[in-house]
Amino acid sequence: MTNLKNIDQKVNGSEYVLRISTPYCNLKCDYCRKEIFDIKSIDNNELIDIIRTSVECGIKKVRWTGGEPTITPNYVDLVKKTREIGIEKQMLSTNGTILYRIAEELKDAGINRVNISLDTLNKSNFLKITGKNMLHKVLQSLDVAVNLFELVKINRVLEKSNLDETIQLIELAEKYQTKKMPLVIRFIELVKGGFEGDIKYVNGNYCAGEEVIRIVKDKYGNLSETKIEGDNPMCYYYKINSNGVVLGIVPNFSVNFQCGGKKCKKLRVNPVGFISNCSIYQEFGHNLKGTTYKEKLEVMKHLIIEKQERGEEIFKRLKHHQSDYQFWRFGKPTGNE
Repeated sequence: MTNLKNIDQKVNGSEYVLRISTPYCNLKCDYCRKEIFDIKSIDNNELIDIIRTSVECGIKKVRWTGGEPTITPNYVDLVKKTREIGIEKQMLSTNGTILYRIAEELKDAGINRVNISLDTLNKSNFLKITGKNMLHKVLQSLDVAVNLFELVKINRVLEKSNLDETIQLIELAEKYQTKKMPLVIRFIELVKGGFEGDIKYVNGNYCAGEEVIRIVKDKYGNLSETKIEGDNPMCYYYKINSNGVVLGIVPNFSVNFQCGGKKCKKLRVNPVGFISNCSIYQEFGHNLKGTTYKEKLEVMKHLIIEKQERGEEIFKRLKHHQSDYQFWRFGKPTGNE
């Protein structure tokens, strides 16, 4: 591990969210994962130590992502321990195939908000994209979630093949508009998945977020800009004036992979214990696996201070390319750790 100076000053990281990726997934989506990696992830006890250091530094929010967090061994207990050591808000990004079975347990353990991936409402297309016939389980999880958690978002990776399902997804959101907090839909532009052939895949399937806006306006009329609390500064939210449905666009290619700069509040932990204050680049990070608690705490302090002091000239050179996507999501070794 890189030698760091002992930081005695009090660190205030309350503005940040700790984004934790778990290594395994029960789906194999076209744009995401093409292989299974033989890795040894950090165990839950060491992960709790990392979270505990973040609490010492003032962090109060955790985002669980993957992989698929709900298949992590003893995941409910992990969420509960995370709450007990001082994390006040926990958010879960999930593919929704298991959530319906453990949603109430997760809410009781500490999950407040949920993002559910839903790239299509067509059973055949779902099977083609994910390799599994589990759309009915995702829809069941969605129905449970909107009646349980304080905020639910649908994440749809936008492709040419699902653009024509845009209105169908808006109509699904309308179904839940009676809730005090609306079901929010996010359309996410494709990025490279870090696997062989990913550039060809993106070039063949890419669709700009502005196409969604065009389709929605043609059907429903004017949109108004709005705000929804979240940890992605590059998501732009709009409210359909005629029905109140809220949708978000997460641009990538169409904004030249622009970095969120000072608005980005993420610290990211990958499945094997590598942590960085940038969710894309490894150059700012450190490997915490097997380190002492004191070493973990010093790294956490350093990352928070460095990000707070990072100048705009550094942010300007950073691009939101996902060249290390497989490393961050699944722990695939890159040789740059």
